[in-house]
Amino acid sequence: MGYVTSLWVVLCLFACGSKAQETGVSDILARIQALTDQYASQRTEVFAKVEEMKTELIQEVREIIDKNKVKVTSVKGDLADLQQLLETDECAQMSHNCSAEAICIDTRVSFRCKCKPGLTGDGYSCTDIDECAVNETICGPNAVCENTAGGHTCDCMEGYALRESSGTCEDIDECGEGTSNCSTYAICNNLPGGYNCTCSIYHEGDGFICTGIEMNCTGPFKAVEGIGCIHIITESQNFDQSREACKELGGDLFVADNKHHYLRLAQHFRSTDQACK
Repeated sequence: MGYVTSLWVVLCLFACGSKAQETGVSDILARIQALTDQYASQRTEVFAKVEEMKTELIQEVREIIDKNKVKVTSVKGDLADLQQLLETDECAQMSHNCSAEAICIDTRVSFRCKCKPGLTGDGYSCTDIDECAVNETICGPNAVCENTAGGHTCDCMEGYALRESSGTCEDIDECGEGTSNCSTYAICNNLPGGYNCTCSIYHEGDGFICTGIEMNCTGPFKAVEGIGCIHIITESQNFDQSREACKELGGDLFVADNKHHYLRLAQHFRSTDQACK
């Protein structure tokens, strides 16, 4: 600006001192003035644009801060304050306002809050997620889901146990494992999640308590509790001969109703081929 002004003065002095043609000098002066006005106008526009951009940048920072609910009092419209924001780690300095149940994550300008696993919310307020209500099958069909703070637990129903191989609750075979409370003279029947007991032949009761009933055995047959009326053939015979002999006595070869019936007989006799029923 100073150089243009000086040039204009020199030309003015030259024109006035030499009394040159007014038309030529005036034309040059007019052109110089036009350039000067144009420069001044452009300079004003440039500075105005810079101020506008600075204002917009400050406003953008303010909006980011407001969105993240950060209380910052240092922003006064000066770009110098941005450097302080960029260098501040609110998470490390514990100057954030995240929930105690949230994780603070530092960002370039501010920070953000994220609720811990098992919780939901905006990070400033976090509430527990009820996984049991959200997903009713989360524990499988044979377990009970119990919600806990930030998670849940699965407890197998009665009659089921957690199998490490499958990671699910599977039925316990009380009969096969011998953990039932059935009577000695009862048959154990495994069921999903439990079992039942049925009194065996010549017994009555609820299966847990079985009482022997009177067996009217005749002839050579004798009553054996839990087995029935039996007679032992002492002669050495093959299957067909033994069966024919049993029929002649009014009976038949022993046939076990189930494994329990057979085991009871085995406790009394070593050879079932000679037992008539």
